[in-house]
Amino acid sequence: MISDTLKILNDALGEAHPSPKILEGIKVIGAGFVETPSVIEGNYFFEFFTEGVSFNFEKDCLTQISIYLTPFREYGSFRGEVFDIKKPERLDWSFIRSLLGEPKSQGGGEVSLSGYINPWVRYNFDGIYMNLEFDQKDSLSAIHLIAS
Repeated sequence: MISDTLKILNDALGEAHPSPKILEGIKVIGAGFVETPSVIEGNYFFEFFTEGVSFNFEKDCLTQISIYLTPFREYGSFRGEVFDIKKPERLDWSFIRSLLGEPKSQGGGEVSLSGYINPWVRYNFDGIYMNLEFDQKDSLSAIHLIAS
């Protein structure tokens, strides 16, 4: 169900930098990155702008990997496989639900004081904790893998 690429990236979560698992995750993306400091002292990002991926480190521990399936700010679209299936014409919410079942939680799709919040769903299975984000047209736009 989950692609080998996502499994490799998920295996790197929770690892201290540098580690062989993080290096394997960098290799599977196959592009250079920019190391960017966070506004929070001791935290930083590895940003793979052309590949649509960001690694978030907190005190040298990889805590989150964001994968953008559509362009987002300076990021391009991730071109790798995310699911181990024949890719449908459109990765929408009904397809995700048929593939992964009911989510653990969901939210968004509303306007708040900070603006519109994209709809999201959260899954936790096979040791993978992830949030899936959808755009206003109901297409999957981002996957956030989170260390559990």
